[in-house]
Amino acid sequence: MTPRKGQLLKGGTTLIVGEMVAQFCGLLRNFLVARVIAPDQFGIAAALAMSISLVEMLSDLGAGRFLTRSHGEDGNAWLDVANGISMIRGAVGGLLLVLLAGPLASLMKMPEATWAFRMVGIVPLLRGFTHNQIWLAQRELRFKAFITAQALPQIVTTLAALPMAWWLNDFRALLWLLIANAALSVALSHVVARKPYRLAYDRAKFKQLLTFGLPLLADGALMFVVLHGERIVIANTYGKELLGAYSAAFLLAWTPAAIIGRVGLSLGVPQLASLRNDRPARNRQFATGVRLLAAPALGMAVLFGFAGNDFVGAIFGDEYHLTAAFAAWLGIGQAIRILRTFPTVIAVAEGFTLSPMFGNIARAAAVGLGLALAKSGSQAWIVLAVGASGEALALAISLAFNHRKLAAPATPLLLPFLAVGLGFVGAWWLGNSTPLADLSVVLRAGLGVTLGGTAALGVLALDPHARELVARFLKLHPPTSPMTTTPEPCATNESK
Repeated sequence: MTPRKGQLLKGGTTLIVGEMVAQFCGLLRNFLVARVIAPDQFGIAAALAMSISLVEMLSDLGAGRFLTRSHGEDGNAWLDVANGISMIRGAVGGLLLVLLAGPLASLMKMPEATWAFRMVGIVPLLRGFTHNQIWLAQRELRFKAFITAQALPQIVTTLAALPMAWWLNDFRALLWLLIANAALSVALSHVVARKPYRLAYDRAKFKQLLTFGLPLLADGALMFVVLHGERIVIANTYGKELLGAYSAAFLLAWTPAAIIGRVGLSLGVPQLASLRNDRPARNRQFATGVRLLAAPALGMAVLFGFAGNDFVGAIFGDEYHLTAAFAAWLGIGQAIRILRTFPTVIAVAEGFTLSPMFGNIARAAAVGLGLALAKSGSQAWIVLAVGASGEALALAISLAFNHRKLAAPATPLLLPFLAVGLGFVGAWWLGNSTPLADLSVVLRAGLGVTLGGTAALGVLALDPHARELVARFLKLHPPTSPMTTTPEPCATNESK
């Protein structure tokens, strides 16, 4: 095993565990609050979190992600420029939230919470002071600083969730927890940094970063529509109670997809970027990543196809009720989103950020169609069915662009996509057309988890490449052959 390959596995283990802790704590924090406050209040809290995502996605030039892929360049100089850009971004984001608070509250039909939409402007303002050294360290596949700054605040705010919810008993609990989480994350990014915090402006570097980041900026606007478009449609058309139930279900389906996406980008971008001059090796690692993602995608499709509504109800309670079709289409949409991870990774690693942007244009168009159908009186589940179809179209477009511009293979995704589709259809039939449909909510939820987990493990067990990689992570046996040829050295000025 090459030194970088060993660092990839070591760093990957740290990243996966840390991301799982961070995302699980975020999910648990929201779950604890949701069990105390009413669904309509949880819907307001979800809308506040969504408004933060809006300004952050609209102002994200990808400075941190650029630091992870700029091999052979002066990391120290880029770090100071990235810190300056982050501060400007935070100030702009905070101001935007203050200015847009009224329109956002009106759009979500929550005028009573206008003050809270202004208050959350503190969050992007605070995050603007993040020390970007936590991103620079990822060039050498070192993730401890990044994970510390991400996971520890989630743990602290999770511990404070129940007391805060009991005390305030409405959406303000999550509002203050979001602000506290941002403040702790920024503070820890400075504590764990190995370099002094400086700000700098370099015209040439800023221009280069703009070339990289402008497509991401446009993609950020599209990503907001992709991630939150259905939430806006539901809030505007179907009311706060369904918004609260949908937000709870979305957390359950989105959290695994978010972990996979963040881990895939953090591990895959620097690794595939180091193989830009060795396309066969790059394509082999791309195919391996795709095969690994087939397992959680299939598990998600089976679980939500069989008993997604029961799964949500068993965890959050009877107040958070969804129809079977609504939950099922939510799950298959997130399963396809998981499959989209590695096409995005290879595009970002190669600097071809137009690829995910064009895919998300198709996905955003599906949100527009869903809004039109909702306004015409269609049932809510149809909005999510259209969204899932948009995810499939976005995947196809990204694959086509990557194949044409980057010579990236599309065939590794064909079998996983087919398996996810068939698994979803089979799970839906099994859950709704047999005596299993008459089981209790808890039993159906447990059986759904069992079937989804079995399907995911079955995919890993049947794929020898996936088995080998999992074995390496678990250190069950030494590898018999390297996964790829030796990548180019990753030069950096970062101190060890």
